[in-house]
Amino acid sequence: IFLLGNEFFNYIPSTGPSNLSTAINQAIGDGHNIGWFQHHGYWQDIGNGANALFQANSDLIMSPELFQKMNCGAILNKLGMGYEIIKSGDSRRFVSNKVKLHPDSTYSGVNLFFDSWQCTEPTTYENAIIGGSPTVENQNGFRSTILLASECLHHTL
Repeated sequence: IFLLGNEFFNYIPSTGPSNLSTAINQAIGDGHNIGWFQHHGYWQDIGNGANALFQANSDLIMSPELFQKMNCGAILNKLGMGYEIIKSGDSRRFVSNKVKLHPDSTYSGVNLFFDSWQCTEPTTYENAIIGGSPTVENQNGFRSTILLASECLHHTL
């Protein structure tokens, strides 16, 4: 993570690709101070795609020690988001308190459900992050899916 002052942006070209290392070396050469902080905790760069976002969430849900170390429960409670982590075999689900899942649904891998997600029929979930406030009907399943929706879905994917 880089924290940059406004003057630093003078070292970054306004068009085209640039290399941040080159800009930092130029700033040092011009006498600017560069500081750093060594982080000893968990880190996952989620800026490089959906797989990284899923991996970060999966790491937290699959590791109770990491979930506790990162103080996730206290943060979610402070946000008014009650939750439950349900373990079944090698599968885990994170379910916020407003989510309604059909009792005959099946789960594998890591699945996260939040906001006011509702599914009215049995559905298969495998490694899915699902949130928003839709009500879903006639859905076969969600596999390796990230779905953040605010409208109702009434069709089979």
